[in-house]
Amino acid sequence: MRKSELIVPFAAAALLALSCSSPSSSPPPAEIRTPSVNVAGFFQNDDNRNYPCLWNGGTGTELETEPNGSVYYGVAVSDGIAYVSGRFQESACYWRCRLIPGGEGAVTADRVDLPQSGSSGALAQSVFADGNTVYLAGYELNASYMGRACYWTHEIGSTDTVQHLLTDGSADAQVCAIYVRNGAVFMAGYYTNASGDRVACYWTDSSQSAVPLIVSDYDSEARSIFVDDAGTVYTAGYRSVGEEDDDMIACYWVGPGDRSVDLSASASDAAGILVDDGVVYLSGSDYVTADSLDRACYWTDSASVDSDDPERVLLDSGTTVSYAGSLFLTDSQIFVAGCYLSGGGNSVASYWTDSRSEDAIAPVRVPLSDGSTDAMAWSVSVGYVATSTEG
Repeated sequence: MRKSELIVPFAAAALLALSCSSPSSSPPPAEIRTPSVNVAGFFQNDDNRNYPCLWNGGTGTELETEPNGSVYYGVAVSDGIAYVSGRFQESACYWRCRLIPGGEGAVTADRVDLPQSGSSGALAQSVFADGNTVYLAGYELNASYMGRACYWTHEIGSTDTVQHLLTDGSADAQVCAIYVRNGAVFMAGYYTNASGDRVACYWTDSSQSAVPLIVSDYDSEARSIFVDDAGTVYTAGYRSVGEEDDDMIACYWVGPGDRSVDLSASASDAAGILVDDGVVYLSGSDYVTADSLDRACYWTDSASVDSDDPERVLLDSGTTVSYAGSLFLTDSQIFVAGCYLSGGGNSVASYWTDSRSEDAIAPVRVPLSDGSTDAMAWSVSVGYVATSTEG
């Protein structure tokens, strides 16, 4: 009896099954496919400094042995490789990690440092892998410490990485998320207007001009972006109705001005958005008045313009503070990265999973750290471990 294991990304699983089919009349080997959950985040060591980490199947892999300001924000998985975005020694970078089948961690292949035109630092906040190209988005700081929104492209196997600047640095701007559809690049973030307010927007690689999503006298940001097969752009984040933190309202936008949907009444934020089978899925955090706590959650809403009645699902109990980052969908489950506060007051990196079926019972929380020091998880991506048995 021989078993073979292979990690394949969820998005390519169906294509892989078709491409590997045999014209032989012999029945194919039995195959068991289980999710390989990959979460990017950080943990604090005894020195109370942050170390970037990738958890694969619950096993954490430290990406750097020295902190030096290392942070991470995004993770994408393609062909058994996890790409984690962030910065190292104040420079934007990403780590390329080979996943170990069976959910037993990862081996860091290398760190790719990204070019920048200034010398004040840069950060890659989001990553997307498409074919042989890795796309990263974030910002760099100019001499005046203004953020310049930008993105990078890196061809796998090449030593050349190209930086694409989207703003001139005269006012603060950042790209928070990046998405690629049919070779076209879409980026969500914000720019600062003449009044000093942040304006939620998105950019495309074709125009590189910001498309504002809202007109307001207060701050707004787009934190996540998704583009469907028809080319419709969905972005999620928050809009403010005042100057206080409680005035932030989680929301999402469809297209530039097609539709704006509030997800809560106040004190909330949306960090991730995906659309599948006519349903909009969003992850984030909402203040629950009955519990007097911020609680991690996800929302669902119809993609139809006739429905603006999102449903909220709280991910954790009402006994502790929790926050949610990005989300990922498989055919049957929802995965949401985030953290919650332990009894000792430290944040515990975790993710939640919930069934997409109508008879789902309750979300399940999976802790990734032990709460002895602070740890957080921001981004999740799911591949599959495919195990086949041959006689």
